[in-house]
Amino acid sequence: MRTLIGHNGAESSSGCDGSDGAIDELATMSAEQRIAKLRAMADRVFNAAAIGSFLIARDTTAVVNLLLENPDRFGEARLELARAVEEAQCFLTVIDLAERRLAGGLAEIASRSAAARNRR
Repeated sequence: MRTLIGHNGAESSSGCDGSDGAIDELATMSAEQRIAKLRAMADRVFNAAAIGSFLIARDTTAVVNLLLENPDRFGEARLELARAVEEAQCFLTVIDLAERRLAGGLAEIASRSAAARNRR
């Protein structure tokens, strides 16, 4: 996991390890590109959640039996799940950084308003 420095200088831990999920990469994209990339990531996260919901509804024995019956069907599923975990963590990082920047901006506006009132 890499550490990112946000706009306000605060460090943030990111699940965006690869070039596919790097916050820095997202920040340099146009809005259209960024939204398209996030949509593709969201689709992969949703698919992983669907796979996960299927698997969590079964006990270990049932999962083992399913894998033994269909070894080719789930071969890539573990890799897809691992990638989805990273992408979900990336979403959390994006949302967290946005919340922090919004909070910082709102605090700055409040500070300016208070300073203006005090000058009167």
